[in-house]
Amino acid sequence: MRLLNTKSLELQHFVPNQVPDYVILSHRWASEELTFEDITKYPVSNPNSPARRKQGFSKVQGACKLAARDGYGWIWIDSCIDKSSSSELQETINSMWNYYEQSNIFYVYMADVPDSEAGWDRRFQKSEWFTRGWTLQELIAPAYVEFYTGNWSPIGTKLERHKEIANITKIDLDVLVQAESIDNFSAAERFSWAAHRQVTREEDETYSLLGLFHVDMPMLYGEGGKKAFTRLQEAIYNSMLDQTLFLFSYSSHRESQPLLADCPTRFCQIARCASCETRCFPSHVSYSDVFPTSNWSVQAHEQIMTTVTPFRNEISATISLIDDRDVSNRLMFLNDDESRTEISHVAILNHTLIDHIEGALCLLLFQPPDSEGVAFHRTRSFLALLPCVKEFTSRLQKQRILICPDPSSSDRNQRIDITFALDDDQFLAWSWSARCVNHRSAVPV
Repeated sequence: MRLLNTKSLELQHFVPNQVPDYVILSHRWASEELTFEDITKYPVSNPNSPARRKQGFSKVQGACKLAARDGYGWIWIDSCIDKSSSSELQETINSMWNYYEQSNIFYVYMADVPDSEAGWDRRFQKSEWFTRGWTLQELIAPAYVEFYTGNWSPIGTKLERHKEIANITKIDLDVLVQAESIDNFSAAERFSWAAHRQVTREEDETYSLLGLFHVDMPMLYGEGGKKAFTRLQEAIYNSMLDQTLFLFSYSSHRESQPLLADCPTRFCQIARCASCETRCFPSHVSYSDVFPTSNWSVQAHEQIMTTVTPFRNEISATISLIDDRDVSNRLMFLNDDESRTEISHVAILNHTLIDHIEGALCLLLFQPPDSEGVAFHRTRSFLALLPCVKEFTSRLQKQRILICPDPSSSDRNQRIDITFALDDDQFLAWSWSARCVNHRSAVPV
C-alpha cells in the first residue's frame, strides 16, 4: 500500500503489517488531476515540481493540511495507484473496501458544493458525489466520514447527517451508521443501492461493487458491462447462495428473460427481503454435490462437463416447483401491468418480504410447447408472493437447477440459461436462449 506523507508530500510504500494510521481523500475527478505518474516523475515534495501547477494539486494539498491538522502523517488518494499496471490495479480494486474500512478518517471533498455562506445545504443533497458508482462503498465501508465543501468548509459527518444521506442514497440507515452488518442484507438489496449510479467505464459498474460482497474477481476491461455483472452474480451465488439474485425486474416485454440480471438498475424496486423459516425448502447443494465424481465414470463426467457446462463458471442449487393451477388464486402479483396467461409453474424461492414472513417470493415459469415437459422459461411477470407456503408443502416438487452459459447462443445478452433435473434415473440437461430450446443432452447416472 502506498501512502503520501502529509507534510513532506513524499510517496512511500508499506507492507501490509506495517501500515501506519492514515486518512483517505475521496473526490470527483476533474481536469488536470494528479496521477501516479505525476507524483513519481515530478515529486510534489519539490516546490518547483511541474505537478504543483496542475489544478488537482490544490485539492491534494488541502487534504494533506487537513490531515496534518488532525494529527495524521499519512494519506491515501487514488493518485497512489499505478494504473498503468493491470496487476496493481486489480489488487487495489479488490482491496479498496479494506482500505476504506481501516482508515482513521475518510474525507469527502465536494467541489460542486459552495461555501456554507452561499447556502450549501441544498447543493449537498444534489452533489454528483452521491451519484457515482465508486462512492457507494466509500460511503458504507469507513466508520468515520467527514464532508467538506469546495472551499474546505466542514459540512458535517456521516453520523451527523445519516438520515439525510439515507434519504439521498436509499441506503439502509443501520448500514450507514454501522449499527447492522452489511452481511445481513441480501444481494438484491445491496444491488438496489447501486441502481442508477454512474461510472465512466461500463465494467466499473460491476467492479465498484466487489467490496460490498467481499468478492475478489479478475478485472477484464473490454469484456463489457453485462458480462462483468454476470460474473459478479455467479461469484456471489457461489459464495452466498443468495436466491434474491433472481428477484429483479426487466422493463422489456419479451416472451422470456434471462435468469440473472444484466445490470444493478434491474434491482431498483426491490423491497426488504428476509429468509424464509419454512422447513419445506430443500437445502442448497454445490456443483460437486450435484455431480459427485465418485458416481460418474471419467468419460461420463467429462461428457457432461463438456456438453452442459463448457465454461469456467457454473451455479447449482435445489429449488421447489409447484403447478400454477394449485396456487393461481393465492398468488400476490407484484407486477400487475404484465400478462400472466403464460404461467404454468411457480418456483418457490427461499426468501420472502419482511411484511409477509409466512410467505415466499416466487419466480413465474412456463413450459414451451416443444419442451417435452422438461424445460421451463421465466416469464415477463418475474415476481409474485405466495402468502402462506405451509398450506402447499405437500405439493412441492424438489427440482435440481443449474445455471450455465449457453455456448450455442450468439447473443451475449442471452448467455444465461436454466436447467432442471426431473428424472431419478437419468440427468436431463436442457439449455436454451431467450427465444427457444436449442439442444438436449442426456447422460445416465
